Amino acid sequence: MFVVSLASAVATFALIGGASGVIAASIVGALAVCGLERLSRSGRLGGIGGSRSNSLVLSGSSTPLVVDLIATALRSGQPLPTVLCIVAELAEAPLGPLLDQVGRMLQLGADPTTAWARVLADPTLAEIARAAIRSAESGIRLADDFEQLATDLRAERRGAAEVRAGRAGTWAIAPLGLCFLPAFVCLGIAPIVVGVAHDVFARVGR
Repeated sequence: MFVVSLASAVATFALIGGASGVIAASIVGALAVCGLERLSRSGRLGGIGGSRSNSLVLSGSSTPLVVDLIATALRSGQPLPTVLCIVAELAEAPLGPLLDQVGRMLQLGADPTTAWARVLADPTLAEIARAAIRSAESGIRLADDFEQLATDLRAERRGAAEVRAGRAGTWAIAPLGLCFLPAFVCLGIAPIVVGVAHDVFARVGR
């Protein structure tokens, strides 16, 4: 797995070169590791054959991975604007286009608060903007914040998934409860009602 990741990174750097090549190589290496780990866990390592879009484009549910990629590239010493523009090409909307816009605005010298304004307005992505604005002057500190943010996002999504699973379990049990309801009425409630009625009528008859 390490050999494949390293080979992917080296090949990417050889093709692109320069600062952009370093960033792209870091990203490709990280993606290779994540992809191989996922495939090995699912037992499909020998059957890789997906489409280009499925292998290179990160869906909206991959926001924690996008944040991790940004942190990794920042730790390599690359400037945030360049990192954002490159990572943006791997992310689907709305995150991808927003990151690209932020990167281009920062390259033009925009204030961080102004550049991240649109991302800050999106409730699902606002934490990314807040972390970037807080640590605008320090790339290493921003990398630390982004790594922590990625961890928090994963924990939040796990919690949401557990809640959804709990609700699904409740709804799955409900039909089963309805199936047992007639038996409960016949065996649990009906005898009590009959017994009470028998006592009442017996007293009335006296």
